[in-house]
Amino acid sequence: MGNLYQMLTCRMVNLTLQRGTCESSVSGYGGLGLSLGPAFHRFEEGERFAKLGVNIAERYGFASQKAGANFFMQMATVWTRPIEHAMTWLDAAMQSARETGEIVFACYSLEHRLTDLIARGEPLDIVNREATVVLDYARKKQVSPYR
Repeated sequence: MGNLYQMLTCRMVNLTLQRGTCESSVSGYGGLGLSLGPAFHRFEEGERFAKLGVNIAERYGFASQKAGANFFMQMATVWTRPIEHAMTWLDAAMQSARETGEIVFACYSLEHRLTDLIARGEPLDIVNREATVVLDYARKKQVSPYR
């Protein structure tokens, strides 16, 4: 993770503390949550910040932020909990993405599901079947990295 990303998430959290909560606060807390573990070896604190992002999205009804909040939670908990626990956050992210039409975090979540399946040690034929579903989703949504 780049220093710029970490600086931006810290700035977002700082602005939230100074000026109050808004929808972007969810991304700030979630981003800080996923940065703290790998960058500073503060994995438990990272999980708590990511959970704060989820809680804020729920409390304030920031529906458009729920997919991202759950995705960030998966990123933070993959370091502190069993992979199954992290995958439940991806399921929640996908559910939120379906409800709101959020494509970016839907695609991120689907991709992370594949890497989590590999990390869990699933046979490659199962991962391949899941990858086909992911590819079909991307094609239906006309998502391409080459646009």
